[in-house]
Amino acid sequence: MKQDANKRTFARILCLERKRRCWTQAEVAEKVDTSSVNVSRWENGISKPLPYHRQNLCHVFGLTYEEFFPDLIDQLQEPALITEEESSARKQPLKDCLSHSSFHFNEPLMNIKDFYGRPREWVTLRSRLLKRSSTSIVGPRRIGKSWLLTYVKLIVTQQFTHHVHFCLFDANMPGCYSLESFMSTIFDELGVALLQISLTSSLIALEKVVRQKISQQQILVLCIDEFERLCEVPDFHLSFLEHLRALTQIGLVLIIASKRPLMDIVSEVLGEQGKTSPFFNVFEQVTLGPFSAYEARKFVIEKSAQADFQEPESEALLRYGQIQPQQWIPLRLQLAGKMLETDRQLAQYEDTSYYRPHDSTYWTDFKQRLEEAYSGAVQQ
Repeated sequence: MKQDANKRTFARILCLERKRRCWTQAEVAEKVDTSSVNVSRWENGISKPLPYHRQNLCHVFGLTYEEFFPDLIDQLQEPALITEEESSARKQPLKDCLSHSSFHFNEPLMNIKDFYGRPREWVTLRSRLLKRSSTSIVGPRRIGKSWLLTYVKLIVTQQFTHHVHFCLFDANMPGCYSLESFMSTIFDELGVALLQISLTSSLIALEKVVRQKISQQQILVLCIDEFERLCEVPDFHLSFLEHLRALTQIGLVLIIASKRPLMDIVSEVLGEQGKTSPFFNVFEQVTLGPFSAYEARKFVIEKSAQADFQEPESEALLRYGQIQPQQWIPLRLQLAGKMLETDRQLAQYEDTSYYRPHDSTYWTDFKQRLEEAYSGAVQQ
């Protein structure tokens, strides 16, 4: 919206006062708790600040409402209807912001940069993978096992393209209704056509593939998520696991994720016979638990920068991201961050009542909403 050069408007006053103090738009944004994009929109007359930001602007620049907002003074004295143009200018940025959240709650991992924490686990997985050794990842529901597996796959795909062939399978997929169908899924992923479709023939074919990969100086990795489900299929038996173990001896790498240790799962299905199987001897178990204080703080620092959080939001994210003192679950941190980010955006583009950091009743309500959403996603 083009401004009349001779008319005193908020947009013109803001631009002049900012330049008079040699401040950048980013510096003004930080002082009044908004983004540099908003400051630019204000100076260009595209949008007007909400009451919360008007108050902050007056305080920062040391001007009265009448001095700072001569063209808005009528609107400040009595509530006026929002014009269609103003409504459109306010709702469009909100739509854009809410569709690009900095946090990922109950979403698949799409970008390596969105993965945080787990340095010990990653070092173990990487080291064992490159040594053609197998690993078992154990942890309760929603602790981040699937994200860790996907992270490993993304890293391998980007950094070891010609050295490692990585296949990730979820045993809960409809196609994994039997061991035979599971093996068929593996060969679909490998792009290998089977002349005979049976468990025995597919295991023999898998041995040939592993030997071929070794001869080509490659590593074949079979990564199985939700391993419990595979043990529940009707044709599951111990010899299948022992065949897989034999294949690890010639170069196959297994990475298996489960809620409980492999021995507990298999022995529950096969009894005492399962406990004495040599299958378990090829794995190193990696157990996932809550984030450490270091991991949680690193997450909060980096995510706060992405979401333009100030100190109150960062402190709240660290506080409400805990399930108990000094225990942070990645999923809960993502949820708390997403809720805070959404509330701040709603306050900025809709109404300031959506985010009231100095009001204790807001935080009481926030905690209740957080617990309801978290309990809906995590089995307590």
